[in-house]
Amino acid sequence: MFQRVCIAVLGIVFLFAGLHRVRYGGAIAYAVFIFVAATAATWVAARHVWIQHQPPGTVPACGAPLDSLLQMFPLLEVVRKVMTGGGECANVDWTLLGISMPGWVLISAVCLGLVGILNNAVYPVRVRR
Repeated sequence: MFQRVCIAVLGIVFLFAGLHRVRYGGAIAYAVFIFVAATAATWVAARHVWIQHQPPGTVPACGAPLDSLLQMFPLLEVVRKVMTGGGECANVDWTLLGISMPGWVLISAVCLGLVGILNNAVYPVRVRR
């Protein structure tokens, strides 16, 4: 769930950066936003990949559904519980070229982050006057 949210935020930042014609300072700001969103997506996906590679029986069962957790606990506690969860989260339900979906999210987040940072911070597009 968190991977989807992080990738959606990354996509929104890319959309705004692509539509908004900014000068160098604005491009740097978008590069920072892209870095933060890509880092969050990378961290969440890497954690999921790590959970999937744990030996069977060492990962605890997943907890209650997310909406129930949000009703019972404060937000930071919910995030902690979700990030330490396992169980069904360790199942690999789908692969492409031997890589699970969280693995592809991890690869995509890193690549998108690098492309976004390079295009905004290193090679920013100059606005015509």
